[in-house]
Amino acid sequence: MDVTTAIRFHLFEIALSMGLKILLVYIFEPVVIAVIIFEFILNGPSIFKHTNLVLLKLIDSIPRFIVTPDMHHIHYSVIRIEHDTNYGFVLFF
Repeated sequence: MDVTTAIRFHLFEIALSMGLKILLVYIFEPVVIAVIIFEFILNGPSIFKHTNLVLLKLIDSIPRFIVTPDMHHIHYSVIRIEHDTNYGFVLFF
């Protein structure tokens, strides 16, 4: 797992996501900076979670409201019980 994992999606998933975003932009007509900020807030944490950064254990254990790379690795576990019960993209517990 590395930072490129955050940007690998199925073609259908990309098309569906982009279609929904384009529809919402047409409906709500947000200012350009709002769309850029939204994409940064959506993709920035995803890229951070998929890095191979090794944080100090103290730092990695304190911010339980932030999904850290170490916490997110379990999302890709080969152990089925871990993989099937971890939704590390959105939830931190």
